[in-house]
Amino acid sequence: MLNSLSLKSKISFFVGLLFIALVSIALLGLQAMRHASEADNIARINQLMKSTTNIVTQFEQLAQSGKLTEEQAKSYATQMLRENKYHDSEYVYVVNAQLDFVATPHDPQLHGSSFNDFKDASGASIGRMVERLVGNKTSQIITYHWNSERDGEIVDLTSVVQKTKGWGWYVGTGISAKEVDERYWSTAKWLLTYALIISAVMSGILAKFGFALIKNLGAEIDDVLAVVKNVSRGNLKTNNKHHDAPADSIIGAMNYMQQALQDVVHSIKEVSSSLNDQSQASDKRSTELDQLTHDMSHETQIVAATITQLSASAGTVSSHAEQAAESVKEAERQGQSAFSLTEESAKTIALLEQQIESAGNNIQILDDEVTNIDSVLSVIQGIAEQTNLLALNAAIEAARAGDQGRGFAVVADEVRQLAQRTQASTEEIQQMISKLQNATKDAKHSVTQSIATSEETVTKSQKVSQELEKIAHSLSAISSMSHQISVAAKEQLEAGEDSAQRVVNISDTAANTAEVSHQAHSSGDQIKLLITQLEKEINKFEL
Repeated sequence: MLNSLSLKSKISFFVGLLFIALVSIALLGLQAMRHASEADNIARINQLMKSTTNIVTQFEQLAQSGKLTEEQAKSYATQMLRENKYHDSEYVYVVNAQLDFVATPHDPQLHGSSFNDFKDASGASIGRMVERLVGNKTSQIITYHWNSERDGEIVDLTSVVQKTKGWGWYVGTGISAKEVDERYWSTAKWLLTYALIISAVMSGILAKFGFALIKNLGAEIDDVLAVVKNVSRGNLKTNNKHHDAPADSIIGAMNYMQQALQDVVHSIKEVSSSLNDQSQASDKRSTELDQLTHDMSHETQIVAATITQLSASAGTVSSHAEQAAESVKEAERQGQSAFSLTEESAKTIALLEQQIESAGNNIQILDDEVTNIDSVLSVIQGIAEQTNLLALNAAIEAARAGDQGRGFAVVADEVRQLAQRTQASTEEIQQMISKLQNATKDAKHSVTQSIATSEETVTKSQKVSQELEKIAHSLSAISSMSHQISVAAKEQLEAGEDSAQRVVNISDTAANTAEVSHQAHSSGDQIKLLITQLEKEINKFEL
């Protein structure tokens, strides 16, 4: 039944129940005090009775022992009993065997009067009733109840009486129910008042605390618990039932927290979406970079093969030039043969010139591709910086969410570290590209020199052909030209070998670039995985 009541009704019920319980406890205490008071009254009148009886008994013993005569003993006993006054509300009477009053300390006017003259409310003699109740019983306290008319009202009395063994005197005392009630209520009314005040104060304190609790909660406990459970389970939908709850209440604070968490989750979703787009763009550019590095590696292999052929041709030219120098003396006899060799040299040198020009074009293409790679790396670096910034913003938003955003903070930190690694990788690639550009420029310069040398060789070969026609008259000139051809061929061979080494360096750089690009691609995959995890965590919330 209590479960169906509102918190306010429950508090009111328990306040009322507490008040009733405290009052009931107070009444039970008063009842116990009433019983204790009655027992105390009985014990008190019995004690008065024994004290007075002991006085009479002592004088009876003195008379029996002969120390006093009976008349002296009775006289002394009477005098002592009349002087033996107790509290105003306590009385003791002593009557002799003839039921005449011997001592009534508070009512001396009764001395000598008969106990039989005392009547109860119905007119019966109290003396006769006491004489009948006691009979021959001595040294035994007899309790009896009777009523009397006092001050115009009938009151009940409880009395005790004892008959002495020697003289047969009756010693009695008692207490009225009215006196008992007056004594009881003189204390009980204050205790009851205090109990009511304490009960009212405690009930008021409990009521004040309960209503303050209702105000602080802002709603029923079940409603507050339901909102807390929804938030803990990721349900951030606003509860319209308590949208107007006070801001300083628990339900109001929960509404504010729900709205704040909604904003945080929306922001994280937007950041995650943007980060996903940037990751896809970065992955696309990494793929393009892989293709470019592959093409560059292929081109450098072609250039290396061409330069190898160029070096081989230069070696052939050098060998032929030396043979021509050694054969000058036999020029006349082998003129026709020398002329044929010269024509072949011219053709070979022309072919070498074409190959060198082709190598120069390939190197130019390589330089252009390297420039394009540098542009792509600039874009990747910009993406990495933006990813780092987005991850930092996500971490800040997660930090604002407190314990609820701790998982987001870890994911955002991982994204930021991956972005920093991507940025570091792009910087390393840029350094390699810079070296590659320098190497390309050197190779281009060497090819230009080789072309110039080839053109000069062609010119000289043509001159050799002309001079061979005049071989008979220009043997010394042919010898000189052969020597020059040999020197030029050696220089060309050295340049070719240098170019080959530079192309090998370019090929290695291209391979390193491909490896760095692959690492950047792997970092992009890890970023995608973290984004997926972040979206999975976000989807746990219901907005």
